[in-house]
Amino acid sequence: EEVPSDSPTVDKCSMRLLLIICEAERWQLESSDVKSAFLQGCRLEREVLMKPPKEANVPKGKLWKLKVPLYGLNDASLQFYLKCKNVLISLGCKQSQVDPAMFFKFNKEGKLIGVIISHV
Repeated sequence: EEVPSDSPTVDKCSMRLLLIICEAERWQLESSDVKSAFLQGCRLEREVLMKPPKEANVPKGKLWKLKVPLYGLNDASLQFYLKCKNVLISLGCKQSQVDPAMFFKFNKEGKLIGVIISHV
């Protein structure tokens, strides 16, 4: 079964746009790293079974069914991106029409108050 694996990554031009906006608005640029990012992804929509690690003390022949992606699965980065996208949109961010890895936040008056980019 073919598993989609590519997650959008911010484009160089979008990075330049972010830097220009930060300079024009006098914003401080910040970045963060999500620890255990792939465990935070969307729930798997397909069945993935794995052998438990030896330390788990599980009877021989038993398998674990994964509920969320782990590092190393083809679609782990895509699932994490989809979770981020869903959360950002639920918080009122607008996804760029040009770069799917770039999101904008506007206040009630329509003024840009934040830019978020995703690099998974």
